[in-house]
Amino acid sequence: MRAIVRVGLLVLALVSALSSADELKDYFYGQGVRQLVGEGIAAAGKKDYAAAAIAFKKALQIAPDPHIQLRLASVQARLGEKRDALALLNRVAELKLGYDIEHIPAFATLKDDPEYKALVAKFAAGDPVRVRSEIAHVIRDPKLIPEGLAYDAATQTLYVGSLNKQKIVRIDRTGQVSDFVPSRGGGIWNVLGMKVDPKRRLLWTASSASDARFGQDNGTAGLFAFDLSTGKLVRKYVVDAKSGPHLFNDLDFAPNGDVHVTDSLRGTVYRVANGADKAEEILPPNTFWYPNGLIVTPDGARLLVASDTAGISVVDLKTKAMSLLLRPIDISTQGIDGMYLRGRSIIAVQNGLGPGRIMRYELSPGLDRVEKAVVLESRNPKFKIPTTGALAGDHFYFIANAQVDQINDNGTIKDEKALQDVLISKLKVD
Repeated sequence: MRAIVRVGLLVLALVSALSSADELKDYFYGQGVRQLVGEGIAAAGKKDYAAAAIAFKKALQIAPDPHIQLRLASVQARLGEKRDALALLNRVAELKLGYDIEHIPAFATLKDDPEYKALVAKFAAGDPVRVRSEIAHVIRDPKLIPEGLAYDAATQTLYVGSLNKQKIVRIDRTGQVSDFVPSRGGGIWNVLGMKVDPKRRLLWTASSASDARFGQDNGTAGLFAFDLSTGKLVRKYVVDAKSGPHLFNDLDFAPNGDVHVTDSLRGTVYRVANGADKAEEILPPNTFWYPNGLIVTPDGARLLVASDTAGISVVDLKTKAMSLLLRPIDISTQGIDGMYLRGRSIIAVQNGLGPGRIMRYELSPGLDRVEKAVVLESRNPKFKIPTTGALAGDHFYFIANAQVDQINDNGTIKDEKALQDVLISKLKVD
């Protein structure tokens, strides 16, 4: 017991010494932090909160990361260590990172505590409501439940993919909405990330059979390329559930035409080399915790991968070396869904911390460090889990109310009456 107490005191002393001027170094690769955090997550999943707390405390001795602090506070709350949990929450609140602790189940036991109520208000005050976007389009189909969005600059057309109806709809420059790929067209399942390849005039789609509706296909994922002129399937690359389960989530292109896609359930990245006949896994399974948003750098040499806990990782495509996209401690890159490179800035939809934010991360010339973060939009009352978007000049289109939490694990809808028409928002990013 004494050893655990000493570790706890050391962690709190380290946390209290941090300020917004401190920078988070590359703690996650090669220093044991990933393993310790993984052990803590696994232990918490088994409700062994004491073991989870020990793992997170050890990780914090190496990496004073607010996201790990929040994980430790959550297991401390479940262990009844209220004072320690509140102390950690107070330190995280001071960094104004955009977390919404009120809806984290682990803190339910603290909901009547006056200090906790004050902390809920403090977190909210650190991330005030900012609404700068306007509604660009409304899709009158509440059951669509979209996730992916893409933009074709040549025709000024938006494409919106459906999780629930397994189809892709098109919004033309006049605002007319129509089906581009019908339900299960080309064999697609739930539609997630999408991007237009303007050179080859293709719409690439990440699609996954990720619930019980798909029977023996459940756990299968694929990349599908559709002709932008006709909507017909041109290419298809599938990985089946034998090596899964898989969830192809977001994708991006290299300058040579290679396509990369995150596999969120397998914790890795797949690549379809230009002209290849199959998708190949380029990193070991469980390299990331739920990888999501993905960017290929303009020189084609590196990947930027958003994932839980680590934030944004940098992958050297030649050597497969991993590093963390460095950032000041008062900037969070966790909880990112879709993210897109515009010059030296990343425009990101950050939906894993709270009600949702649209962020601009300004990077160093080498694209290896976040120098500044700007909250473009936050806590918009219309947000119901914003997911992905697409850049169109100096504007960013994004799905404001994807409502993806309304789909049960078996593919049914939780509450049809709660569903709303789909809102596509438009935000100036300069």
